[in-house]
Amino acid sequence: MTDSSREGFAQAMEVSVHSFIRMARLAELLMKDGGALLTVSYYGAEKVVDGYNIMEAVKAAPEATTRYMAAELGPKRMRVNALSPGPLKTRAASGIAQLPELLEGD
Repeated sequence: MTDSSREGFAQAMEVSVHSFIRMARLAELLMKDGGALLTVSYYGAEKVVDGYNIMEAVKAAPEATTRYMAAELGPKRMRVNALSPGPLKTRAASGIAQLPELLEGD
């Protein structure tokens, strides 16, 4: 995590968090009668997962952002939720050393 560059961190935050905020701003204009916004989180936002590096911090940010946007947009009848499907065997997850243990539910 400490080897992350400023540029790499900024890009990860842009893709994982700020894009959701920008999308919500645009959706708010269209959802005059309410609606729902959904982002995806990850187990690494709550627990330390070796090998996930800077993405652990980056994935924690959408969870906090979801709470604050829900508070802001809730009075406008817009629901804001974060989905965390748990560990999944994906190509992206193949770089996580402890993936087999996570898939077993340890």
